[in-house]
Amino acid sequence: MGPLEIIWLVVVLTLPLIVFITLIILAVWLVMRLGPLPSVKIGCVVCLLVPISFIVLRVLPTGLIEREGEGFTVSLQTWFGKNEFIDVSRGPGLTIGDLVDLKLFEDFRPGMSPQDAAEKFGPPTETRDIRYKGLKGTAYLYSRPSGLVGPVEDKPPSRPVILYPSSNRPNDVILNPSLVTELSALLPSEEKVDVHFEYGWDRLSIELYMNREEIEYMLLLELDPRDLEKAAETAESGS
Repeated sequence: MGPLEIIWLVVVLTLPLIVFITLIILAVWLVMRLGPLPSVKIGCVVCLLVPISFIVLRVLPTGLIEREGEGFTVSLQTWFGKNEFIDVSRGPGLTIGDLVDLKLFEDFRPGMSPQDAAEKFGPPTETRDIRYKGLKGTAYLYSRPSGLVGPVEDKPPSRPVILYPSSNRPNDVILNPSLVTELSALLPSEEKVDVHFEYGWDRLSIELYMNREEIEYMLLLELDPRDLEKAAETAESGS
């Protein structure tokens, strides 16, 4: 562990405690300026400490575990012992298509509207109301050999593609065996965690909701232009 990692670890471990103590002092100072009745002051302190405690426990990070792979870094973010999400950062030259099998999404692409899909593929097999983290909308799903896949009508301009893979083992979706190994070392066996694959600076391109054993769904939000070129070349060679 290098100096920067040590500094970061110290910060994320001590910052919540410092903020919590500061907010307690502020809350006590505020209620001392209220009425003279002790019961009023105690009630005010309790009312202030409950939301303050929730914010500190849920918003401020308390742990970061990193593992280096072959051209990528896997980072597990935790909040007070609870696994929150995993980031996969790629090195130069790697694309998402080198790590995850994008062919599973068939001909569906981010930005495709349900109307576009209906014109190209006909009516959907089924629709589902999606209520996942940061995503609320209706998924228009088509049955394909790879699973149920289709566009999600989300708030514009976001129109991701969601896939419920028929073969949902990590080895069936993730192309890089080294990445499967590194993720298995961090993922829980039962609880599912969001695994984010980054494209550029803080831009998600794909997200897997998974644990060590299976992938529940995949969200395709952005496509690297290099992956689009690879898809076009594959289509030309197959025709």
